[in-house]
Order: sequence, then C-alpha cells, then structure tokens
Amino acid sequence: MNGLEYLKNVKRLDEYKNIPVIMFTTVDNPEVVERANKLGAAYYIIKPFTEDKMSEVLKAVGIV
Repeated sequence: MNGLEYLKNVKRLDEYKNIPVIMFTTVDNPEVVERANKLGAAYYIIKPFTEDKMSEVLKAVGIV
C-alpha cells in the first residue's frame, strides 16, 4: 500500500476522517499532490524539508 492508498483508506473511517494527515514524501509531482489534496491530506511536504517547515505545518494543524 502506498501513501495515497493509505490516506484514502484512513479517510473512509469515521473515527479518523477528521484527523489531519500530513504526507511526507520524495514524490514531487503536481498530479500526485492534487490527488493527495482531493483525498483529504492536510499538507503534502516534499523531502528534504527544514525544521522550520515542519514546525510551521505542525502549528497549522494544531499539533504544536
């Protein structure tokens, strides 16, 4: 199962569908980013990323 398949399956479950999912990936493809967003990803971050970017995203989803 890849990340998009996982995201699709998680978002189908009532108890998890409102939990923000942050995708960390090396895939830098606009079509994949769009699909992830349509499936409900809160953020799609391409590796490598900075500590500042990680902090920004965690604050945005209310984890920090």
